Amino acid sequence: MKGDRLFNGVCFLLIFPFCSIFSISLSFYFFVFLLFRRNSFRFSINKFNYIFILFGVVIIISSSLMWRVTELKIALDPLLFTPVIIRYIYWMLVALYVVANYGKLDLLVVSKYFLLGTICLLFCFFFFDKNYTFFLIKLMLDSPRNYMVYTLIISIPFSLYYIHHYFKKKGVLMGSIFFMLIIFLTDGRAGTIIVAIQLLLILGIVYPNVKRLSIFVVAWGTILLGLFPINIDKSVERFGRNMSDVSPRISNLILEQGDGDLSMDKSWLIRELMVTKGLEITGKYTLFGIGPNNFKNYRAEISSYYEIQRLSGHSKSFYNELSAHNSYIKVLAEFGLLGFCLFVLIIASINLFWIKNIFSSKITMNFVPIISVFGASIQFYVISSISGAISWFIIAVAWMMYKTKNINFNKTA
Repeated sequence: MKGDRLFNGVCFLLIFPFCSIFSISLSFYFFVFLLFRRNSFRFSINKFNYIFILFGVVIIISSSLMWRVTELKIALDPLLFTPVIIRYIYWMLVALYVVANYGKLDLLVVSKYFLLGTICLLFCFFFFDKNYTFFLIKLMLDSPRNYMVYTLIISIPFSLYYIHHYFKKKGVLMGSIFFMLIIFLTDGRAGTIIVAIQLLLILGIVYPNVKRLSIFVVAWGTILLGLFPINIDKSVERFGRNMSDVSPRISNLILEQGDGDLSMDKSWLIRELMVTKGLEITGKYTLFGIGPNNFKNYRAEISSYYEIQRLSGHSKSFYNELSAHNSYIKVLAEFGLLGFCLFVLIIASINLFWIKNIFSSKITMNFVPIISVFGASIQFYVISSISGAISWFIIAVAWMMYKTKNINFNKTA
């Protein structure tokens, strides 16, 4: 939507939410102004938006029923939980807005402001180490690593789309090298692997020979390893040690030592613990869960707690106050089976559409929103990142690409 400064501002702030007012992101206020100014957010239930409306209904029902959950360790003050519910409804409205205005979306404009937001995010991540609060206004310049990595998974495909428009193949190649170096410097593990896959997919679109070569190498490599098993331990060890100067956590993962040994890695064990907690919650509050943002407020028994206690020494109450570390488990526990099924239906439909088209000669750079969702859907397993407007923005764009089978965005930019 070229020329719409409010919409462009929303796109920028979705990637770089540097400011919050009353603990609510500045993007929320931009979005509200956008709705009132345009007065164009009118819609009826249809085959494109029904799933987001249903998810919103589940959120409302789950929120209204959370007062029956006796295991919550905090008092359920309506004034305390109203902002939480508003945020979730806001995220659904963002998705509905994208669906209603999909025909007007300009992928180049969206990518431009995603790229600008990414540049600002990277600058602050590497050069600021604290946030600043001025009464009710908070400047969030120091982004947590997990948030940073997740945002890069979403923004990199869009950024490369914009770079490709102006600098063609060489720009994509140089941009891919730059972003790969950046993701290594964040020292993320799953995120680094996901971004590498995304970059390979994008390079396969820009350079068709890369896709053909990748398929050839993977196919014949699998056949040869099956027919002539070889010992590759030394090569893997050498590669792992070479990686130590760039990303110690990736190096340890390859060498299976330190925090790379998943059987002894507290981070991985905590994630397994949170899965246990989520399943325990679902067993008791099956249909509608325990309400938005209540996972860390739920006092669970956590049957597998004693398996990790020996590594950390933390109490059970400590782990009960942690986030789900898994978006799928978070949705399942907080919104029950109904919310979980709707969420998985959205994600699975988009990814199956991508897999179906991945080897098609018709695939173009316009598929970058789906590549973003593909990467995010993998990252969802190791981080509770579904709680954010940026997630629902790109999910809605990719959902419309799947539903309409139309990847030809507005080209007025």
